[in-house]
Amino acid sequence: MVDDNPAAAAASGGDIVCAVPIAVQSATPLRDQNTPTTTRSGVLYHEVTETDTFQGICLRYKVTPVELRRANRMMGTNLKLAPSKLVIPSNESNQKRNVLLEPTKEEKIASLVAEVSRVTKLSYSEARAYLELADWDLGCAIGNVKEGF
Repeated sequence: MVDDNPAAAAASGGDIVCAVPIAVQSATPLRDQNTPTTTRSGVLYHEVTETDTFQGICLRYKVTPVELRRANRMMGTNLKLAPSKLVIPSNESNQKRNVLLEPTKEEKIASLVAEVSRVTKLSYSEARAYLELADWDLGCAIGNVKEGF
């Protein structure tokens, strides 16, 4: 018996039915899609992922919301209506950052795991160890993994 009032069900001798969610989704793995790409002309692009927010992109690249909307011909801040690859406008506060933008350690680990997935299955801790041994040089770490297998 399912009743909207559990106290009434217990008082009447009926069974109490509780729904407890048991399925838990695992965390989404890091992707190297979030790493910005620069073309030969120096234009910076950002691949939009499902975890991105409009404000987060503005903060990451030090652009105002107006600048980002104008560069991508957007009317609002809804990234679901935005292009999958956003143009990041250049300004004085982000000009140096665009040239020197270095992927984070987490992004390097995800890139290493993805790059060598055809050769071997590498765990997070193994990828981190390879990168630490290579002084966080992704190219060198990829070479070391491929050489070992």
